[in-house]
Amino acid sequence: MNSPKKRNVLLQIVALFAIEMGIMCGCEHAPQTQPPPPHPRPAVNDQQSVQEMLKTCLEIDPPDTSLVRASSVPVTGDLRPLWRVSGRVRNKCPNEFYDVEYLIHVYRKNAIVELDSTELIISGTIAANSTRGFEQTVHLRINEQNWDWFLYPIKGKIGPVVD
Repeated sequence: MNSPKKRNVLLQIVALFAIEMGIMCGCEHAPQTQPPPPHPRPAVNDQQSVQEMLKTCLEIDPPDTSLVRASSVPVTGDLRPLWRVSGRVRNKCPNEFYDVEYLIHVYRKNAIVELDSTELIISGTIAANSTRGFEQTVHLRINEQNWDWFLYPIKGKIGPVVD
């Protein structure tokens, strides 16, 4: 059995035998072509359910959130004054959220009269059980001295549950 040709034939026979034994005992002899299934996604099928989940899971940190007039002035497009909104959002749930849209409402304090509204988009991921900062410039017309504002989530994408 010193011949390399005989040794190669013997190795091929042993390899075929090993493959056949794997098939007969139910063992897999080839790697899986599909990745393992991800964590189950929540049963959220409509935008209203997504919005409820966003309201439940995401919390704006009030002391760190501000809306201040920006120093720049728009010259094209939306000509309302620019305002800088910044702060932190905390995700209290085991799901990740992506590209979350908030609606900002500015109102007169004493009369609860809406002065203006706009959208704030937090692009990217808000990781599960974590806090993330945001900063964006938005267009708002606020011609009053005595005003306040609030924001709430209206749209977003829900990611998988993270352990």
